[in-house]
Amino acid sequence: MWRILVLLLMIIVLLGPPSAVRGQTEPRLSSVEVWLWPEYDAPTALVILRMVVAANVSLPMPMTFRIPARAEKPHALAVGPSFDQIADRVYKLERDGEWLKVEVTVDERAIQLEYYDPALIKQGADRSYRFVWPGDYAVENLHVEVQQPFDATAMSIDPYLPNVTPSENRLIYYSNDFGPLGAGQTFELSFRYQKASDTLTVSFLRPEPATSLGENVAGRITLNTYRLWLIGIFVLLTVALGAAWYYYRSSASSRPARRRHRPRSERAETDLYCHQCGTRAQRGDRFCRVCGARLRTGAD
Repeated sequence: MWRILVLLLMIIVLLGPPSAVRGQTEPRLSSVEVWLWPEYDAPTALVILRMVVAANVSLPMPMTFRIPARAEKPHALAVGPSFDQIADRVYKLERDGEWLKVEVTVDERAIQLEYYDPALIKQGADRSYRFVWPGDYAVENLHVEVQQPFDATAMSIDPYLPNVTPSENRLIYYSNDFGPLGAGQTFELSFRYQKASDTLTVSFLRPEPATSLGENVAGRITLNTYRLWLIGIFVLLTVALGAAWYYYRSSASSRPARRRHRPRSERAETDLYCHQCGTRAQRGDRFCRVCGARLRTGAD
């Protein structure tokens, strides 16, 4: 009997308590960044969630995130080793009351989930919105950032976001960290502002170059390139003009000389005819050699 008890005890020690096993495999997020961009490129609130799976969580594993059912579907869902290397993933949707469950197999640490929330309320120039983090997983650090629309004023946020950062594109961002949250612990944030027009923020933004426009950017023509082109064109023009001049000189020397233009008086003296009988006179004649009439010359 005691041998059976010892064997059972050894099995329990090797396998560990069931709660410990569940604790090791339970998904956990090391960080969550919530970006809220109202009236950015649509007359709604763009919500961007950038989440990082904790390092001690074994991957791959299925994970489910809830978004408001009124959003209908995610705008984007991407996974990758880092946020600059994420790629779109196939996901499944399931309606759960006022929520929409988005299930995806996560095989890398970085997750980016985006959706447009039509719950942005507009009453004349007054705008207001309320965001809820449903607490699907435990979070070691929650960071929230709100982008103020370009032509908005009187921005107020609850809870207060003390960090105010103007950007190069003349937008203002409000942000703060809210520490760890346990699984199932929700977080709410609301804001309101004044905006007289319905013009979207993206309409005010000037396009920026994807890379720094330095000397080595592909396709860029610098002053040195122009100088080389001008030198090349000048050399070609010089050679072309020289060849044309040589051809002209060669052609001129091979052509026969034109007849000398005779003065009118000389032609008149040579081309003299008798006014009486029409016989052509020769040079020096004063009388017609046929009828004897006196010739009419210019000297008469």
